[in-house]
Amino acid sequence: MGFLDSLKRGSFIASFGAVKETFDVFLSDYLRSKAELKMLEGKLEFKARFISLQTNIEAMDAILDEVKNWCARTIKKIDSIREVKE
Repeated sequence: MGFLDSLKRGSFIASFGAVKETFDVFLSDYLRSKAELKMLEGKLEFKARFISLQTNIEAMDAILDEVKNWCARTIKKIDSIREVKE
C-alpha cells in the first residue's frame, strides 16, 4: 500500500496520533520527574531516589534533544518541498 492509500484510509493519521499521544505521556512523565527532583533536592534520606531521578532525567534530556533535532530537520525538509512546489 502506498502512502496516499494509507493517508486515504487514515492509517497514517492514526499512526501519527499514536506517536503524538506517546510523546505527550513522555513529556508528562518528564515534567513530573523534574518536579519530584526539585522537591527531593537536599533531602539526604531520599538520596537514592534523587540520583535515580537525576539519571532518568539525563536520559530523557537526550531523547528530547534527538526529537528536537529530528523536528528541525523535518521542518526544513517540509519547507524546501513546499518551496519547490510553489
